[in-house]
This record gives sequence, structure tokens and C-alpha cells, in this order.
Amino acid sequence: MQQYNQLEILEGKINKTIQLIDKLQAENNELKRYNAELINKVQEQEKINQKLRKGYHKLKEQQNNSHFTLEKEEEIKQKVEGMLAKLDNLQHISSL
Repeated sequence: MQQYNQLEILEGKINKTIQLIDKLQAENNELKRYNAELINKVQEQEKINQKLRKGYHKLKEQQNNSHFTLEKEEEIKQKVEGMLAKLDNLQHISSL
């Protein structure tokens, strides 16, 4: 009888252990799915970040080009004004 009780106790412990293992496996599978979702989200965010970086660099390049263009425009304007001033001087001298 005592052996029978010990077997029942052992069988109960084994069943609890099996239930715990099943529960832990289900929890592990859920965590794996959640991890996979997070990995996908991180990859999507990395793609978005890369697009934003490219856009930022493109805008920065355009800004630099625009700044360069404005500098060139100012330089050309000054040269033209200088040439017009020389023409005015020549016309003034030739009219004397």
C-alpha cells in the first residue's frame, strides 16, 4: 500500500512536471513569436531611418548647392555692376 501511495505521489509529480513543461513551451513559443514581430519592426524602422538619412543628405547637398549658387549669383552680379560702372565711365569720358 505504501509503495502504491509513493507511486501515486511520483505520478502526480511527473504529471505536474509535464504540465509545467507544456506551459513553459507554450510561453516560449509565444515569446519567440513576439521576438520575431519585434525583429520585423526593428527592420522596418531601420529601412525608414535609412530613407530619412538619404533624404537628409540629399537636402543637405541641395542646400549646399543652393548656397553655392547664391554665392555665384552674387559674384556675377558684382562683376556685371563693375562692368556697367566702367561703361558709364567710358560713356562719360567719350561725351566730353
